[in-house]
Amino acid sequence: MAQPLGVLVGIDESVHSGRTVDWAAGQAVARGTVLTVCHVLRRAALPDLPLSPGSAGESVDRGRWLVERVARRARRVERQLTVRTRLEHGSVASELLRLAAAADELVLGARGAGGFALLGLGSAATQLAMDARCTVTVVRGGPGGAGAVLVGVDGSACGQAALDYGFWFAAQHRLPVHAVHAFAVAASTAPYPGGVDARAARIVARQFTAETVEPWTRKYPHVPVRLTVAVGHSAGTLVAASAESALLVVGSRGHGEFAGMMLGSVSQAVVGYAHCPVTVAR
Repeated sequence: MAQPLGVLVGIDESVHSGRTVDWAAGQAVARGTVLTVCHVLRRAALPDLPLSPGSAGESVDRGRWLVERVARRARRVERQLTVRTRLEHGSVASELLRLAAAADELVLGARGAGGFALLGLGSAATQLAMDARCTVTVVRGGPGGAGAVLVGVDGSACGQAALDYGFWFAAQHRLPVHAVHAFAVAASTAPYPGGVDARAARIVARQFTAETVEPWTRKYPHVPVRLTVAVGHSAGTLVAASAESALLVVGSRGHGEFAGMMLGSVSQAVVGYAHCPVTVAR
């Protein structure tokens, strides 16, 4: 692509699109990049019954009106921001995946109309979170901004990407970080030896979490950090903690309890049921 897309935000005619764009505009300013507002005109639901030329033209005109209206909103929210618009045709997920290859971050709403209906729970969200080449943020839950930046910790390479993003976001917005590591007492994978009891596992878990987070506490000495270790399932622990969080950040892949985070039931629980925006960091 000729131009970098910066922060790419997918929008539709949902009432939730405004909040999604506000979030994306703030991220573009924080990253020092452009904001690209994109609306995808979906193919007719019944391809054997195509729209008439007049109807197709009206759809394009409405799409152009929509992206320009949203772009004006973004400029009002962040006056120094460069905003570009794109109107694409085809599958919402396919087109956003294609464009995400040239973006720093893809921002989506958790609910929407048309192509974004049930985005937080459906196949589109899972595919975008799993396959996009850039970081993906799903704006859902409350207004955000209050509470800490909640980061899932597992020690994997993708978990490090989550810590990178989480601490950066916290520093940008002057928020604390809440680093959470969840584990099963019966776990026999590193760092837990087989047969340990819950008390011993907690000691290992807290040391592991502190050592994992320590490089970022040194890099961001002014960001307050709270560590939590919990016995239980990762998704349930993170979803519960998200009720008091400004943002939940996880890696796109992991190991242990975070293995396959964005592929199965854990993915749907975190992206679909968190009480705050969720970022899948890369």
